[in-house]
Amino acid sequence: MSRWISQEAERLAPYTPGEQPQDQQYVKLNTNESPFPPSPKVLKAINRAEILKLNLYSDPTCAALTEAIARRYELKAKNVLAGNGSDEVLAFAFRAFCGAGQPVAFADVTYGFYKSQAALFDLDVKIIPLREDFTLHVDDYMDFPGTIVIANPNAPTGIAVPRNDIQRLLEANPDRVVIVDEAYVDFGAESCVPMIYRYDNLLVTQTMSKSRSLAGGRVGYALGSPELIADLNRVKYRSRYRSVFRSTVYTLITVAAVSILVATLWLPVLQIYGSSMTPTLQDGEIIFSVKTSEFEPGEIVAFYYNNKILVKRVICGPGDWIDIDEDGTVYVNEVRLEEPYLTEKTLGDCNIDLPFQVPDGKVFVMGDHRSTSVDSRNTAVGCVAQEQIVGKIIFRIWPLNRIGTVD
Repeated sequence: MSRWISQEAERLAPYTPGEQPQDQQYVKLNTNESPFPPSPKVLKAINRAEILKLNLYSDPTCAALTEAIARRYELKAKNVLAGNGSDEVLAFAFRAFCGAGQPVAFADVTYGFYKSQAALFDLDVKIIPLREDFTLHVDDYMDFPGTIVIANPNAPTGIAVPRNDIQRLLEANPDRVVIVDEAYVDFGAESCVPMIYRYDNLLVTQTMSKSRSLAGGRVGYALGSPELIADLNRVKYRSRYRSVFRSTVYTLITVAAVSILVATLWLPVLQIYGSSMTPTLQDGEIIFSVKTSEFEPGEIVAFYYNNKILVKRVICGPGDWIDIDEDGTVYVNEVRLEEPYLTEKTLGDCNIDLPFQVPDGKVFVMGDHRSTSVDSRNTAVGCVAQEQIVGKIIFRIWPLNRIGTVD
């Protein structure tokens, strides 16, 4: 166990599922998996049209499945709740019908999931021993005031409780819920489903995992009075709401953290001060930059200078020769530079000897507003080293009427 585990979780004795051999050459008797594949009707139902819907979330109410189960047992949809296997449905039932003032009773030798759930929800539990022949007698439960859970037939004994006996248990105290777990009912017990209309305190759970050969489908369901099913839905959707809410909060926190990380490490956000880059960038505009070690002539970069960040345009790179004539026309390696982003040309504040060769590992930068910009034309700024560069300017995010890429 980790050092972070809660005291509640630490005291739990977890339910241990059966071993899952990887070579598929065994018939698993310990979990009662069917050695036979599902019915051909199942394979026909899982058609291509359904497979193509796997990109969509399924119906949280399982309406189509609920309706089909209701028809199978001659019930109504309001008598059915579907879940991710009968374990989930049983967990909802423990949550709904057990708790403060509502203890739970089950056999000492039975499905281990019951004990795990009782411990998880910190329930008051009465463990009732089986008889010496491993049979479960309902007379041992008659005086118990809380919720009763019976696996019928019992697991792992395989011994069934007659339906008439469960009927006596239901009639003895109509104010308590009797949960009959019929996971193995098709192998040798009378189902209690026909009694649902007569007893509103009866809840029957079943699964598709055993006799229906659909263990991998994880489909379970509860059958009961509309009131009991409504109670289960209340627990189901409250749990789902809390899960979704918690997931949403975690997602928002993660997104915020990633956004901060991205903004800090990969997409620094900068604000323009001054007019040295007009008309391309105006005073007060907010821009994104992307961190990169490669820059092409004509791209705009942000770089550190005297504890400030300046924004200028790359004119040429290491080893290039630059020359600027009196009217401000720029030549790189004796080729005239086309600068469609300018609205004026001037030699500006230049005190370097021209033509000038850019040192290794540096770039020559200039502002687009050549008459006011102090840049590589002046030794006060000089050429910019790679390690000074914060990133390449790629996108303007403010003001909204100028939002878009920066060229």
